Amino acid sequence: MAKFAKHDSETALMYARKSAECICSNIFSREVGDPGNNRLDKLIELLSNQKKLPERIKLPLRVIQQYGNYGAHIQPDQEPITSSFVEPCIIALFQVTSWYFHDYLNNEIPPLVVTAINDFEPEIQKTSSSSVSFEQIADNFKLPSPLRTYQWEGVSFLAQRDAALLADEMGLGKTIQAIIALRAILHKSISKRAIIIAPSSLTFNWEQEMCKWATDLTFRRVMGSFKDRQATYQLPIQVLIASYDQIRTDAIHMSQNLRFEIAIIDEAQRIKSRHSMTALACRLIQRRKSWALSGTPLENNVGDLESVFLFLRSGLIDAGMSPREIHARIRSHFLRRRKKEVAKEMPPIIIQDILLELSDTQKAAYTNLWVERKELIRGYNNNATVSGTALFALITKLKQICNYEPKSNESIKWAALSEMLENLSEPDDKIIVFSQYVDTLKFISERMESFPHDLYTGQLSPELRQQVLERFRTQKGPRALLVSLRAGGVGLNIQEASTVVLFDRWWNPAVEDQAIQRAHRFGRERPLHVIRFLINDTIEKRINEILNEKRIDFEAYIENAENADIKMLTKEDLRRILNLSEIYIK
Repeated sequence: MAKFAKHDSETALMYARKSAECICSNIFSREVGDPGNNRLDKLIELLSNQKKLPERIKLPLRVIQQYGNYGAHIQPDQEPITSSFVEPCIIALFQVTSWYFHDYLNNEIPPLVVTAINDFEPEIQKTSSSSVSFEQIADNFKLPSPLRTYQWEGVSFLAQRDAALLADEMGLGKTIQAIIALRAILHKSISKRAIIIAPSSLTFNWEQEMCKWATDLTFRRVMGSFKDRQATYQLPIQVLIASYDQIRTDAIHMSQNLRFEIAIIDEAQRIKSRHSMTALACRLIQRRKSWALSGTPLENNVGDLESVFLFLRSGLIDAGMSPREIHARIRSHFLRRRKKEVAKEMPPIIIQDILLELSDTQKAAYTNLWVERKELIRGYNNNATVSGTALFALITKLKQICNYEPKSNESIKWAALSEMLENLSEPDDKIIVFSQYVDTLKFISERMESFPHDLYTGQLSPELRQQVLERFRTQKGPRALLVSLRAGGVGLNIQEASTVVLFDRWWNPAVEDQAIQRAHRFGRERPLHVIRFLINDTIEKRINEILNEKRIDFEAYIENAENADIKMLTKEDLRRILNLSEIYIK
């Protein structure tokens, strides 16, 4: 038996986590006789012989024992268990096994686990269990890109507080700051857990950002039925990502069975009504630290702020206090920066891709159309020859469903956009939404009745177009302008905008660049925030990949961008987008 000193416990656990991740990254492509699989089998056998196992080990062990061949069926009519289901259980096993033998028993870890640790030791940088400075974090954490100074200040602000409200203006990277601060807290102990609560339209984006910025943490988005969610809650995952709707439904179960080191609420204005079920459910969560993220923590009155601080630190403020007293009390728990304040650190254009998932209704409509037309195209004739126009029409219809489903009017993009609009509160907050489809712009307009906005399309007369632009330029915000790409992509000067949203993607990156440049003109003093919506697991994702490959010199297309849209897509591109390699295109 190998013996670890008590003060090395966190290091040992970190090694075990890393070894688990390394094993899991390759385990499904290995041969049955491979040492990695043998080690897993021996670990399962070792645990199975233990008379008393904590619940944290029982569930992943049970899953792997039952579905260890990764192809077993629960019932004949159900899908096989996949690696995406079993893999987190394997990771969990290696994590909690080290914890179990090291802390739960006599500080002894079996040689099997020590071997797993030592095998992957070169990949792990040893750290002590003492506190780590943020300079060390910057050096030791593998970040996909460097953080700016103000972002490190935000990380420090969050990580050093049990109650914190980060209220940076939209586009300054609140999500990234929160994730790095979360890593700073959790990297020293796998026994600590956190929960991130966000609007349902943003939970997938949080998961993607965690994939990018927190590769050393285990995390899982909460999904499925209540029974599925219960199973997820029991997994020893370090970070759970849940929606406000799920928290509201599961509040009692969570308050009685779960305790977190950190609870983070995104778009914290969602709990501005202190008596709402959503606000109450969030306050019921058992946690030691409470962080809130919001670009607009005070939308209507001081009661909004009071409700947020009821979650953060109950009793700190109340609506009857004077503004001076409220400011004094929250000062050490509140941080807000605006783009104009950190402009020297910012690039002239900040581009943010927001990855979304179709709603159930949209997904059903998309799948039905995809299957129906795909089979129809395959059966056109014996030569499997089809016109590019027919394929182009199918792509267009699928893209439109990604925007919204016309029968139910469901739209995950609109849900994300509406969350964004809630973050606009300043007089200079002005947003331009570009779409290539006028019907989509009208759909958005119908749902923005309470938000000042105008439509700018080719259907307007020159006089009306000028009036629309004049209102956008001169009237105070928040305000929106909904613009057709063909009508507003060239020839306009609308640099009053603080944010540009590309609701859907054009075929030609040069057209998109031109649209963005309408708002980013010479003499602009503050950064422009550009948001691009993208639907995962659809043709939008494949179109985006192709356009990124084709993003060649802007000047080569700037003169003829409007006429280059279909020319930018080759026949091979069409086949690739639709996954129809066997089709010959006329």
